[in-house]
Amino acid sequence: MIKLTIPFYKAGDYMIDNKKVIALCVSRVHDPINNKLVEFLNRRLIANNCTLFVYNVCYDLNWYSKNLLWHNNVKSAQVAVFDLIDTSITDVIIIMDDVIKDKSTIMNIIEKKGLSGIPVIIIDGKYPNCINVTFDYEKGFEQIVRHVIEFHKVRRPHFMAGFKNDSFSERRLDIFRKVIEENNIPFSWNMVSYGDYWFEHSFNACNRLIENGNIPEAIICANDMMAMGVCRSLMNHNIAVPDDVIVTGFDGIDEINMCYPAITSCAFLAEDMAEQIMQIILKSFRGEELLESYVVPPSRLIISESCGCPKDNSFDSIGYFLNRFYRYTDQEKILSEVSSKIHTAETTHEAVTLWKENTDYNLVCLINKGFLDDSYKDKQKPFESVMTVFADTDKNQTDVYDFERKNIIPDIKSFIDNKKPIIFTALEYLNEPFGYVCLSFDLCDYCQIPDILFSLNHA
Repeated sequence: MIKLTIPFYKAGDYMIDNKKVIALCVSRVHDPINNKLVEFLNRRLIANNCTLFVYNVCYDLNWYSKNLLWHNNVKSAQVAVFDLIDTSITDVIIIMDDVIKDKSTIMNIIEKKGLSGIPVIIIDGKYPNCINVTFDYEKGFEQIVRHVIEFHKVRRPHFMAGFKNDSFSERRLDIFRKVIEENNIPFSWNMVSYGDYWFEHSFNACNRLIENGNIPEAIICANDMMAMGVCRSLMNHNIAVPDDVIVTGFDGIDEINMCYPAITSCAFLAEDMAEQIMQIILKSFRGEELLESYVVPPSRLIISESCGCPKDNSFDSIGYFLNRFYRYTDQEKILSEVSSKIHTAETTHEAVTLWKENTDYNLVCLINKGFLDDSYKDKQKPFESVMTVFADTDKNQTDVYDFERKNIIPDIKSFIDNKKPIIFTALEYLNEPFGYVCLSFDLCDYCQIPDILFSLNHA
């Protein structure tokens, strides 16, 4: 194993309210897989006198750049949130590479922040002079392929890959090919389709398979979302799963338990990754030598109905659905109405009052002072040193006021005392950042984050 030679700070170098600060860079923190890791990591950090600052982008940057930006050299304004990472108060930076899906953005974070000597931990990626931590996806995916080929005796399998040339997808394709060839099934590129990790794209790819008359015995998907799209396509064509075609996924997201049939997959426990990261952080605090890479072993195969096996009934799918559905729909309606009212407000006092009277979020919203009068033009610095506070946690606030950004947010101590992750997300207008929001609330409410951002962006 390669050992790192970069210097590490010991415990106690940086503190806020006598707690060390850990920064997590992520995309789509509202995604169930991502917020599970946030939940378990936060528990371990609290137990070790740390607080978690989450710097969040609300969408997949790879997809965004390909589909919504017409200039390849133009970045999403939301990546400005990573400029908020303050190396003077941060002990460790954690970056979720496979979630952010944008190498240049990640390299920019590493180059800007890592040069200060702060340890940078990469989850599911590999970068020089960083601590790279990955799940053993290969072993987990091999379990699924062998279950389909060797237990169910499938002779005509098909692989639904992610993006072309994506490293994760290519490694899973290599495993698919290895296992079928070991079982004397010749590999052909006709066995491979690309669903780009998305429901709709895999749905369309499966439609093409069916239309071409190339219906296999099993479709092994590189992730769960594509497996759900494949199942929908097959059922729309009156092809029964698993009686006519076996379907499997990968990742173990909660939604696979709410599908009919429930989907066979492989879960990687977020608590295992959180524990490994916590041990690395503690070693860095003690100044101990660290390895360049760590591997978290695979968790468990989730055998279920989509491959023809019995379903694991331990998951409360009805309770999960109802909890998320009613929270989401109620708040979506409120936020839409509040945004419309603020848009027509004649004064900042009226706008602040409308937000305070109609929402009850534990959040702070800060806006560039120059955004209000169009005087701020420094594109190299997305946020001003003095911001305007539009909303804070003080119920008596009646108007905007100035605040020095170096102090992070008003009443930061109450957020830390809350013992929940503190989430930062950039505000944007016409792909230009104009401020940021800081939120701290229960995990089950994370699904509301995109709507809160949308409401404030369009107010």
